[in-house]
Formats: sequence, C-alpha cells, structure tokens
Amino acid sequence: MSNPLIKMNSTKMLTTLERLGFTEGDIVESILITRDEKGGFNPAPMGLIRDSNLLEVRIFKSSNSFKNLINDDKASINLTDDPLLFHKAAFKEDLGETPLITDWTLNGSDTTIYAEKHSGKDFSENRYSFFLNPVSIKITKKEPTVFSRGRAQAIESILHSTRIKFFHSEDRIQEVKALLELVDWCFNVINKVSHPDSNALKVVNSLKELFEQWGVDY
Repeated sequence: MSNPLIKMNSTKMLTTLERLGFTEGDIVESILITRDEKGGFNPAPMGLIRDSNLLEVRIFKSSNSFKNLINDDKASINLTDDPLLFHKAAFKEDLGETPLITDWTLNGSDTTIYAEKHSGKDFSENRYSFFLNPVSIKITKKEPTVFSRGRAQAIESILHSTRIKFFHSEDRIQEVKALLELVDWCFNVINKVSHPDSNALKVVNSLKELFEQWGVDY
C-alpha cells in the first residue's frame, strides 16, 4: 500500500513542519532534489532554514541545484538520518552512483516535502537564497528512530568533506587542514559507537578512499 500524499493548508503545514523539527531560524539538514532541463533529478545535501511558512535554501551559484531552481519552480525536500543516502547524494559523480528517485521522492527517505519556488535573492557574492513554499508532504516512515551518534557524525563528516573537496581544488590548505581535524574527530566517534557493518562506518571508509582520489592527505 502506497503512502498517501497529504496536502495541507498553511496553518496545518506550519504545525507539521514544527512537528518534523523545523524550528524557526534553525538550520536543519536534508537532501534537496531539483530537476534539470532534460527532466533528470539532481539530489544534493542542503541546509534549510524555516522562515515562517517558507523554507530557505542558500545555494552556491556554481552548483547544479542553483541552475535547476533558476529554470524550474519545483523541488522536493527529503528527510533522513541515513548517512549513506547523504553520502551518495553528495558525491554521486565521484562514486558513480546516484540514489534512486521516484516522482521527486528519494527512495529510503523518511519524509518527502514537495515544494514550489516562491522567491529568491542574493545571499552573498557566490550564494543565492531561494525561498520554497511547501505544498504537500508524504510521510513514509512513521515509527520513531533512536538517536545515533554514529549516524549523526557520519552525516557531519560528509558535510565537512564537501567543503574539503572544494577548498582542496582551490589550494586553500589551511581550511582543508582545519576541516580534516573536524572529520577526524567525527571518525573517532563513529569508530567508538558504530557496528563494523554499519552505514556510518561504510561512509568513513568511502570518504577515506575519496580523500585519496582527490589527493587530500589524511
């Protein structure tokens, strides 16, 4: 049986966003899906900030997500704490593997928020703020999930590693070193609390391989 798509008025949508953890002004992590001109989906880890009933995403202007949202009004926001989904979305080109997406829904995600572009403005010289209007929600996973330090630190290490790749490409050595120290701390936590076959440790091993592939000394 498929999970129902729930359309909501603005009051119920705001209540649902708050229940899902979207506190006003806080940055929360998600996987944003946009669509290119050929109809292909592009997943990317993305921080979101709730601004009343809208969700703000601050996107680098050099990214595919930016280009897609300039040309298309639709997007989806996928919520998950699975580090492997974040990993595959962040490094799909390097890994040669893209997460499965069906009708804007990231397979394996807990919840999908379908949204439309509301407005946008420059955030900085190289970043742009899009404001997305949530129009409907599909909740796939209704059971609560325990908090895992391993999963949390794996996702944190992925987000740091996206910056490591960028800074390394620009020879910003000090920024790379600072981020590697943070990643190393994340890896230590993961090794302490995670099962050897866990997705969190799979992320650790894959990131180490990517560092070597990028020429980053770890």
